[in-house]
Amino acid sequence: MYYDQDCCYEVDADNYWCDDVPTDGLESVCEEGIDVSECDDCTSGYENEDGDEPDCPATSPEEEEEALKTDYDVTLKITFVNRDDKKADVNINGHIVRLDTDKLEWTYKINDYVRSDTNSIEIIPKSTMDIANLEVKLEN
Repeated sequence: MYYDQDCCYEVDADNYWCDDVPTDGLESVCEEGIDVSECDDCTSGYENEDGDEPDCPATSPEEEEEALKTDYDVTLKITFVNRDDKKADVNINGHIVRLDTDKLEWTYKINDYVRSDTNSIEIIPKSTMDIANLEVKLEN
């Protein structure tokens, strides 16, 4: 069944077949199931007898993160209670941005600092300030 596509599907029509030699060897040409870690073993992509592909992520985490930074506008918006002078360092995933304003709202584009999974924002005040709202917007 590892050398013939028809034999692979005779064993089970839901088996997945690879037209190339997978990166981890011939024993992975015909597979009962494909988990996420095996998705890129077959460069041409696995298919079952119906031509369906396994549930594999379309992009790698690195590609997803790059798309997040280039395909979207990610904006941090902080709304304050009053118009007093406010100064702070804003730490976005380890990147420090200086906040210095006397307005009710402060916005900053943070595309270069965001990640596709969990993110962190820390506000390190340099003066007294009261925050009414903190919002992160993702726009296409």
